[in-house]
Amino acid sequence: MDNLRPLLKLKACRSILALKDVTQEWYISKLAGQSEATYVFTTCLVRKLQNLGLVECKPKGRAKMVKLTEKGMSLANSLEDMVKLSELPPDKSGPIFAYAKKAPTSF
Repeated sequence: MDNLRPLLKLKACRSILALKDVTQEWYISKLAGQSEATYVFTTCLVRKLQNLGLVECKPKGRAKMVKLTEKGMSLANSLEDMVKLSELPPDKSGPIFAYAKKAPTSF
């Protein structure tokens, strides 16, 4: 369960959801800007995600390109589903994942 704690933070969720956009090349500073996180936070997050097998990193010049693995894409899809559920009218869903409403949901 302790492995999941960093993934349940808003900025981590935003980063994971941003990585779903495979039309973009995601390097750490671009990912940090998209998720409104610091470069240091994003670097640590990417390292943790890599250790969990959720992302893979490849050097491209001086930058490190980040991409979701199949396992990471599955997690991102689940997060996106939870965000969609939180956007239903309150009488049908309740405040399931309300804090993630700020996360990008369209790519």
